[in-house]
Amino acid sequence: MGKIERPKSIEEDPNAQERIKSILDSASYRKADEDLDFLNRFHYCALRKLHFLLRAKALVAFPGGYGTLDEMFETLTLVQTRTIKPVPVVLVGEGYWRQAFNVDFLVDEGVIDPEDRELFWFAETAQEIWDGIQHWYRVNGGSLETASSE
Repeated sequence: MGKIERPKSIEEDPNAQERIKSILDSASYRKADEDLDFLNRFHYCALRKLHFLLRAKALVAFPGGYGTLDEMFETLTLVQTRTIKPVPVVLVGEGYWRQAFNVDFLVDEGVIDPEDRELFWFAETAQEIWDGIQHWYRVNGGSLETASSE
C-alpha cells in the first residue's frame, strides 16, 4: 500500500495558511460545482467521447493504464446500457486483461449479468483481432465494409 499523504504541518510550511487564504480570496477562485466554464469542459469531453463511439467500428484495447481502462469501461457501459449500437470490443493480451479486469468476479458479485461477458473477447495477434471483428459483423447482421459507409 502506498504512503498516506498529509498536508505539511505549520512547522514544515509556515506560509501555507496564508497562501490558501490568498487563493480562496482571489476574484478568479470559484468552487468547481459553481464554475460553469469548468463544468462545460467535462460536458464537452463526455460529448466528444460519445460522438467518437457513435462513429467507431470497433474498440481494440491494448494493455494500458487508467486512460485505457476508462475508454474500455466507457465503451462497455454504453453498449451494455444500449446508449450506443453495439461494437466489437477486443481486449488484446488475455493474460494482462484477466488480471486488470476480473469479469468473473463481477458476475459472481452480482454487479453485472453473466451475458455481459459476451460484450468483449480476447485476442493475441493482429490476425485474431481482424478475423474476430469481421466475424462479429457477420454474426450481427452486416459487414465491416457496410458499417464503414454508414
